[in-house]
Amino acid sequence: MKKENFISALGSLRGRMEGWLADGNSWPELECAVSASEHENPFFTRYMQRKAIGAICSCFLEETFLRQWLAQYGLLYDAQKNENEPLAGKSIGIVMAGNIPLVGFHDLLCVMAVGAHPVIKLSSRDRFLLPVLFPEHTYCSSQEFGHRYIDALITMGGDRAAAYYSDTFPDIPALIRKDRFSVAVVSARETPEEIEALCEDICLYYGMGCRSVTFLLFPCGYDIEGFARTLSIISNSFVMDVISHIYMRNKAILTIEQECFIDSCPFILTGNAEFASHIGCIGYSFYSSEEDICNFIENNRNKIQKIYRNFGFAQRPSLEDYPDGKDTLAFCMELKNK
Repeated sequence: MKKENFISALGSLRGRMEGWLADGNSWPELECAVSASEHENPFFTRYMQRKAIGAICSCFLEETFLRQWLAQYGLLYDAQKNENEPLAGKSIGIVMAGNIPLVGFHDLLCVMAVGAHPVIKLSSRDRFLLPVLFPEHTYCSSQEFGHRYIDALITMGGDRAAAYYSDTFPDIPALIRKDRFSVAVVSARETPEEIEALCEDICLYYGMGCRSVTFLLFPCGYDIEGFARTLSIISNSFVMDVISHIYMRNKAILTIEQECFIDSCPFILTGNAEFASHIGCIGYSFYSSEEDICNFIENNRNKIQKIYRNFGFAQRPSLEDYPDGKDTLAFCMELKNK
């Protein structure tokens, strides 16, 4: 597909998605997919799916952003010339995760941008949305995917998935991502609006994304109890009922194990680094200097996805903001001569 046609097609897709956001009846197939996703996965509430679709429209599908992104890689071809796509005839497998609605959209965009054929293994927790947006692509089950011929592989989904697909496709180029978490550095100089934005970075998608804030660094003496109260209030606007049973379980376990924690229903703030990895738990620690922050970051360098000092943008990455800091589009383009 010529890049002008590619950009035009994505512009049309954006228009249809924005039309659905304004009126679900404008795209009945997407409306049905959203309903099916919500029915099958309790974490995919309609609210959360709308947030994901809205972020894709504004961050990934805006024409100016797309042109600037593609131009950096020399992928804006003259529509009048008969130039071939860099990876025409190549197939790239994409293993999608299911923690956030359409979380693998950017990976698919990268594969499409280089003209390769995407072979997509959907997550069982998010199997309805993408085929509506891109019905022309190849989708397959785990078993089918393992027997597909592909020239390269892109995965997301955590450590266990990474190990499995490394073993399944040992002889092809692979971009394999593992579990990560994101950190917010609180300065105590934030405005109430900035604290609310930080709470959104925690609440959105129930903290299940690697870009979601699941660890907080507070300055010594910070009013963490006050923050917990604010977080509990803000969470009410994010339809958090779905994690109420997780909250009760986490609270019961921590109480039985006599662990200290701060109740921010439906979240729990804990200084136990091991328990902080549980859904619904937010880890925290205190710092007394910038050196303490640097030491924390260095000690967790291979586990941290993002470090935030400005809040409200955790789930609104740009096209150049690649997971794990690994350039997905550059990885795809490297296959040209392989």
